[in-house]
Amino acid sequence: MTQNQKKKKSAIPLIKKSSFILISLFILYVITGFWVVPPLLKPRLENELSSQIGRKVTIEAIKLNPLALSSTTTNLTIYEIDGDPFAGFEELFVDAQLSSIVKWAVTFKEIRLLAPFGVLKLLPDKKLNIDDILTKFSRPKPTPDQKTELPPAVIAKLQVKDGKFTVEDLIGTEPIHETVSPITFNLENLSTLKERQGAYKFVGVGSSGDQYQLDGQLSVNPVRVQGSFSTTGNNLSQFWKHLKDQVSFQIIKGTTRASGNYTLEFIDDTLDVKLHNGKFELKDFQLTEKGKDKILISLPSFSVQGISADLRTREITVKMVNTADARIESWLAPDGTFHLQRLLLPDLQKLLELKNTSSTEPETTASRPWYAAINKIEVTNWGAAIEDRTLPKPARFTFNDIKVTVDNLGNKKNVKATVGIALQINQAGTVKVDGSAGIDPPMADLKVFCDKIALKPFQPYVDTAANAQIATGSIRSKGRIIYQGKEGQPQIRYQGELRLDGLEIKDRLQTKDFIKLAQFKTSGIVIDLLPNRLHAAKVLINKPQARVTIDQDGTVNVVHAFAPVQKKDQEGKKNLLQRLINFIILQIKGPYTTHLEITKGTVKGLSSDPSIRADFKIEGNIDQSAIIESAGQMNPMNALQYTKVDFSLKDFDLIPVSPYSGNYVGYKIAQGKLHLKLKYRVDDDRVDGDNSIYIDQLTLGEKVDSPDALKLPVALGVALLKDDNGRITLQVPVNGNIKDPKCDIGKAIISALTGKIDDAGNSPFSTITEIDGFKGEELRFIEFESGLSELNERATKKLNALAKFLNERTVLTLGIEGTADRQMDWTSMSGEQAKKEKPGNRQEAARAEQKDLTNSQAIDDKQLEQLAQTRAGQVKAYLTQRGNVDEQRVQLKPVQIKYAPNGDYGRVELFLSAR
Repeated sequence: MTQNQKKKKSAIPLIKKSSFILISLFILYVITGFWVVPPLLKPRLENELSSQIGRKVTIEAIKLNPLALSSTTTNLTIYEIDGDPFAGFEELFVDAQLSSIVKWAVTFKEIRLLAPFGVLKLLPDKKLNIDDILTKFSRPKPTPDQKTELPPAVIAKLQVKDGKFTVEDLIGTEPIHETVSPITFNLENLSTLKERQGAYKFVGVGSSGDQYQLDGQLSVNPVRVQGSFSTTGNNLSQFWKHLKDQVSFQIIKGTTRASGNYTLEFIDDTLDVKLHNGKFELKDFQLTEKGKDKILISLPSFSVQGISADLRTREITVKMVNTADARIESWLAPDGTFHLQRLLLPDLQKLLELKNTSSTEPETTASRPWYAAINKIEVTNWGAAIEDRTLPKPARFTFNDIKVTVDNLGNKKNVKATVGIALQINQAGTVKVDGSAGIDPPMADLKVFCDKIALKPFQPYVDTAANAQIATGSIRSKGRIIYQGKEGQPQIRYQGELRLDGLEIKDRLQTKDFIKLAQFKTSGIVIDLLPNRLHAAKVLINKPQARVTIDQDGTVNVVHAFAPVQKKDQEGKKNLLQRLINFIILQIKGPYTTHLEITKGTVKGLSSDPSIRADFKIEGNIDQSAIIESAGQMNPMNALQYTKVDFSLKDFDLIPVSPYSGNYVGYKIAQGKLHLKLKYRVDDDRVDGDNSIYIDQLTLGEKVDSPDALKLPVALGVALLKDDNGRITLQVPVNGNIKDPKCDIGKAIISALTGKIDDAGNSPFSTITEIDGFKGEELRFIEFESGLSELNERATKKLNALAKFLNERTVLTLGIEGTADRQMDWTSMSGEQAKKEKPGNRQEAARAEQKDLTNSQAIDDKQLEQLAQTRAGQVKAYLTQRGNVDEQRVQLKPVQIKYAPNGDYGRVELFLSAR
């Protein structure tokens, strides 16, 4: 036997022994892997997981395949504290590869998870059922001294099938269950090796048919996720159920859809998240007040496109925001708040507070602000209906065909957006806005144009202040709004013009037009807010007309229309306008109508600056004959501080006011024209005025028996107040403090007028101006020498002047009363004279002698009566024969025998009256 054969023979037992050992080890490996390790691993794994999670964990079975390097774990369940399962899976299959040894990387050919499930509960105490688990795993861990590399690993394929995730909301009055099922997730070629990317895809379906999808590329070293997402069919009414106990509104319907591309990565150990080409759509959204059927917000279409966001640079950009066909219904409640504002804002604040109280994140220092930009916003065919329910009768306004375009909107410094707005108000009116606006700094420069804004819908506001009804009328304005949001002192200014066209107002008593205005135009308007200022360069009034009617019951339509109801605490308080209205006597028997037309009216320098006074001028006519003119200055913001007014009325025919005069004067008017010149000045509440009243050729008509007529000698007063040209001139000054309740301008004017008439009646001759050198009171008496009845030269001159006066005033009649004196006249008639007459004292001597005469001789009254009658007859004869006065106008009155006052001669006394 050779040496080699011996060696081979000795090696055979060794090979057999080694093979046996290897086979034994393999068999042991197989036996251990298949049957020994699984029953030992199962309880150990259950205990370890239970310890880590803090919840009971059970595993039905663990199977290992040591030959295929795979494991299968079935029915792993994690339990709630109360014993209910809340997470787990049906099967976990892991298939490793032997190539891991060659590649020096743990390599999994496949990891497959079947039917995983999870239950997330929102408990009644507003906590999560996994709060304890989250707390345990969120505890900070010690930071390693050195940055360690990830262990090499490769997952060729990872699958999740038939997953199920349930959310149970137990906070509200009714439990809400939301389920996403089935859930599938696929991941391929995931590796911890550098610059290796794997592909992933997630798909989930919600219980309402909503779908969620994620797919993209995933890298672990470095960490980078890049892909796309999409959600469709998200039902907002289902989402609202989670909020219904915290809010007052209800989402009836609405679905959302979102999609986009995203990137998540760490750059210099800082997380950076980017969103690209994001889209969001809202369809068929409807919102009501909870428990009500009325739809307050209807939004059929709303979309946001081209959304991009960058967490690192803190920027968000949007290419387009588009919405169409929305309808909004709201109203201003009696407390002054809009219903939608009251409905939504408190709920949103409540939800924000709820979020803040539930957040456990510590407060951080202020970081860099986010910058946002929207390239374009388009709003088309929106509509809204707004009611003002603060009024007794609500005012309703509709806004239709609302179009809004905004370009280049952003909050970066000095970025200005282009803004365009167009809408329709109450079908006919239009509003257009064009300009620019910015956020940082806050600013706006907008051109605003309004046209055909009907006034009739504003009737409920008029109802609170006047008993008048708007029949027609529209507003047109053109201007510019400038807003500058300076720090601490924002400024708002409007510059432009305002025009009112075709205004017609009816009174509600007769439902007839009583105010018409062809056009009211204000130009050069400047309105400043913060501080508040108003200025108007010019105000033009074109063809205003007023129809003033006084009915049988004495109601004046203008006064009735503009007489608001006074509160009790305001009774007795009168403003200047009310005091001037008091000048108008309201009770009139018989209808009266007049038409006022303003042919020209301008106001210049209208401003809210107290130091600036506006100039105004008005021209017009009454009943197309009488001319009115007014001009002056005023402080527009406080007329009682300063007002200067000159007003004139020419050729106002008094015949149409005959029913008025019949009721209050007691006479109708047959002829006459009124002229007025009024000058008023109000300075610091002090009013000074001059009222010049002229009445030409006033002729009274038939007498009217009216219980309201003035108890004054009107006819006599009218006749006496006329001058030689038939004009009555009255000057009535007024003054006082306008805030003094005792200062009543109307009452002062009426008192002055009635005083003139009363004076004329009580002392008619005192009202006669000087005639041929004789004053009015001198014409009252015709003097005679004692005991004589012949007219002397002075008497005839007086009678000539009196005849001239009577012939100019044919309405006057004259009463003549002859008198005789028991002393002077009887002494002269008896033929005895005083023997001892002291110089310069003839009358006293005569009286002294009369005593002796009386004792010796009785006075003959019949002779004295005859003397008095003769004197009166002489006066009448002279007036009728020489003065050509109608004899029927001159009447003799019974004579008077009396003792004449000391120093008087015998005389005839005259009395004036009117027929």
